[in-house]
Amino acid sequence: MTTVEGRLRDAWGSADPYAFGREVETLAASGFSQAEIESVLEALLLELRAAGASDEEEERVLSLWDCIVGWCPDKRRIHFRVPVGVAPASIRTTESGSTPAAR
Repeated sequence: MTTVEGRLRDAWGSADPYAFGREVETLAASGFSQAEIESVLEALLLELRAAGASDEEEERVLSLWDCIVGWCPDKRRIHFRVPVGVAPASIRTTESGSTPAAR
């Protein structure tokens, strides 16, 4: 089963420096909520800080988070299909890894 956390962690570990941001955009466009994604970003940021991550690593997460909450130029804003404050209806993935939009 693929989860939001699993997908974001895979993208974080990718050699492609843009994979992490693209994955957040894909999840947002697929119907995952802002709260779900922010929860994973928060956990990742806390882990990075606990491990003594560099400022550059922290900034990768924080810059992307800025695009989620709108603290960025309009053209960089990440828009969500699920409005802020709407509780996720489910884990949002199935055994096949499909998302709400694919169901």
